Amino acid sequence: MKGSRWVAAAGAAATLLFTGCSSSTELRSTGGQVASATAVAQPVICRVDMKVPGFEVTDTRTVPQADRIGQSVRLRDGAGRKLLLTSGVPGDFAEGATSRGQVAVLDGAEGQLYGAGSVWVITWDEGGPCGTHAVIGNDIGKHGFIVAMSRAGVIQPGD
Repeated sequence: MKGSRWVAAAGAAATLLFTGCSSSTELRSTGGQVASATAVAQPVICRVDMKVPGFEVTDTRTVPQADRIGQSVRLRDGAGRKLLLTSGVPGDFAEGATSRGQVAVLDGAEGQLYGAGSVWVITWDEGGPCGTHAVIGNDIGKHGFIVAMSRAGVIQPGD
C-alpha cells in the first residue's frame, strides 16, 4: 500500500514537471497515471516566395488569420516605385479599380489585372489556406508593372 502511494505521488510530480516544461504537448493526470500526449496544432505559415529584379525589400509583416499566418512584403526600387506582395492574406485589394482582364499566372492559375495610371494590381487564388495572392504596384505605370511581374515570374512574358 505504501509503495503504491509513492508511485502515485511520483507520477503526479512528474506530470506537474513535464506539463510546466512543455509548450507543444499537453499531459493529463488520470488518477496517478499519465495519459498520452496530445499535440497542439500549429498554424499554416504562408510565405511570399518571389523576388522582383530591381526591387529591394523594405518591410515584411505577418498577418494572423484564424487558420493560417499570412505574409505581406513591401518592396521599392531606385525610382521610388513600390510593390506590395501578399500570400494568405484575404482582402479586396482592387476595390474600386477598373478590371483590365485576365492574365495567365505562371503557376497555372488565372489572375485578374486591375488598375489605371500609376496603380496596378494582380490577384489570383491557387486554393488552400495560402492560395490567395495579390501584387499591388504604386507609382508605377502599366508597362513597368507588367515588365516587373514578368521578370519576377508572376505572369507569362507578353501578357
